[in-house]
Amino acid sequence: MLRLISFLILVGLAVAGSVWMADRPGEVTVQWLGWRVDTSVPILLLAVGILLVAAGALLRLLISLLRVPGLVSRFTSRRALRKGLNALADATAALIAGDPKIARKKAETARGLLADKGPATLILARAALLSGDTEKAEQLHKLLVEDKAMALAGLKGLLELAQARGDAEAVADLAAQAVKRDGHCDWAVRALFDAECKAAQWEAAQRTLDQGRKAGVYSDQERDRLTATLLCLHTDTAADKGETFEATRLAKKAVAAAPTYLPAVLRLARCEAAEGNVSKASAVLEEQWRRTPHAALAQAYMALWSDMPVLEQVKKAEALAERNPDHAESRLLVARAAQKGDLWGQARGRLKPLLDAQPVDRRAALMMAAIEEADGGNSTEVARWLKVAAETPLGASRSDAVEWSCGACNDTLDAWGPVCPSCGTFGSLGWGSGKALVVSP
Repeated sequence: MLRLISFLILVGLAVAGSVWMADRPGEVTVQWLGWRVDTSVPILLLAVGILLVAAGALLRLLISLLRVPGLVSRFTSRRALRKGLNALADATAALIAGDPKIARKKAETARGLLADKGPATLILARAALLSGDTEKAEQLHKLLVEDKAMALAGLKGLLELAQARGDAEAVADLAAQAVKRDGHCDWAVRALFDAECKAAQWEAAQRTLDQGRKAGVYSDQERDRLTATLLCLHTDTAADKGETFEATRLAKKAVAAAPTYLPAVLRLARCEAAEGNVSKASAVLEEQWRRTPHAALAQAYMALWSDMPVLEQVKKAEALAERNPDHAESRLLVARAAQKGDLWGQARGRLKPLLDAQPVDRRAALMMAAIEEADGGNSTEVARWLKVAAETPLGASRSDAVEWSCGACNDTLDAWGPVCPSCGTFGSLGWGSGKALVVSP
């Protein structure tokens, strides 16, 4: 509708102009280079209009001709971009499929066609790693570090190469560079923290840990556990130097960071006992026993009363067990103390629920065999319980967790340490199950 109205307006103006010119006739004479042209004003205006239209058409043709090279160049560039992206996609698929030869061939094609060489260079670097050409992979990853957009990918590749050849200094340096570029980069923060821990740079490791928590790399629980682990190491160092007050202070900080972290609780109890505060040491262990009993806690607790008469030790064991009376560790604790005091009936009574359960607690079966041998030497019963223990794998019962376990690789160890000797993960050892390193109160 709008176009029709516009057309009618233009027609009206043209008609009005024609009428106006007809009412005002005139003549025009043009003399130029010996030529003379006599015409009317309307004809002159018409000729000028035709000339202007012709000039405009000629100008547009000229502009179009001038644009031809650019159009050809754009067409060629788009074609190259399409081919380059297709080659890059094929290279990525080949890399994921584990075919470094095809990945390298396609990536080289993409690198020649695309203006941004970074993605293709990254695929070439990973393909070189996949084929075992570490020297080529290192060269390509160094090129990536110079590319601002691909710098982190380049640093990660170089870090992996340094880890593979065991170059701890290079790993620390590369991780520090990556963190400097992006403090929120998960793998970079963790790699730097691990490198600082392996170098025993505990204060630097704590700073990195705090920075990682602020950046969202570590959860609150993970940060607290790792902080407690670092403080446990500080505690051990101070205790080895004979600095009992400082060791106690550090152990308290470790427990404050992770109140249920068993290594921290055990160290605090040991430090309090070393300072002569046996009541404080027992209170620490009793509180942890209320939350989650452990064999290590039982051993530490009974060590506090080792100078007492056996019957008094049994009473101490019963008092601790009352804080979590139905737990398997509580039953084993009292049974062990009663066995030491030749209180066979009491020991049997405490073990009975564990022996009646399915599967049987292996430790309870072994203890029962020892009790039967000591109390009358019933060889049949001794053999029966030894057979039960032999047929029950350690850890088959939920109550039968008596080893430290790595939450990263699930390997089991006899003693706690800050680093898993199997996989090298820092702060991953927990009691029984590495996945339950810190138990909620």
